Amino acid sequence: MTGDTPTSHTRRSAKKEISTSKSKRMTVATFTVSSRVLIEFSSFFATILSEESQFSEAVSFRAPTAQNVAAPFPLTIDIEDMTLFCVEVVLNLMHGQSHGYYGPNRTRSAKKLKENFEKYFQIAELVEYLDCCELVHDWGQIWLDKSPNLYIEVGDSNTIDKLIFVSDVFQKVLLFHSATQYALAHVVLKRRS
Repeated sequence: MTGDTPTSHTRRSAKKEISTSKSKRMTVATFTVSSRVLIEFSSFFATILSEESQFSEAVSFRAPTAQNVAAPFPLTIDIEDMTLFCVEVVLNLMHGQSHGYYGPNRTRSAKKLKENFEKYFQIAELVEYLDCCELVHDWGQIWLDKSPNLYIEVGDSNTIDKLIFVSDVFQKVLLFHSATQYALAHVVLKRRS
C-alpha cells in the first residue's frame, strides 16, 4: 500500500510501516500507509500521532531527521486477537484501495455462514478498537445483506452478543432490534425456567 503526500501538520513521513504481530503464532506483517489517512479516519491514530501526544510513536513521528523528511519510519502497533486479514481489509478501506473481501456469495451452508460471521465480527472489533466504525458502515451493509440467513444460522444463545455487536457497528438497525429482542426473550425464558 502506498501512502499519500505529506501534510503540513506532519513533520516526518506521511508513510508508516505498521507491524502487527499475533503472540500465538508470532506472525508479523508490515503495511506502508499514510499518516494523514490514519489520522483522518481513526481517532485512535489521531490521538497516538497528535502534536500533544507523549506516546513514543508520536515523539518519533515528530522528531527531526537529518535524512529525507519523507522517509518512512516504523510505527509498531500490537493488535491482539485480530487477524492480519482484517487489519489489511481495514487499512485498504481507509486508503480507498481494493480490500479484496466482498463477503460470501449467497450460500446455505451453515459452516460457511459462521466462518463469514467470524470475519465480520473480527472486522467490527478492529474498527471499534481503532475508533473508525463509520469507515465500514457501507461495506458492512453489503456484507450482511449477502448473508440473508445470518440471523437464523448465527443467532443462537452462544453468539447472540456478537450478532448484536456486529449489527451495531455496521448499523444494521433491523438486525440489531431482532438480535436484542431474541437476547431479551432468551434471558426471560431462562429466568422463568
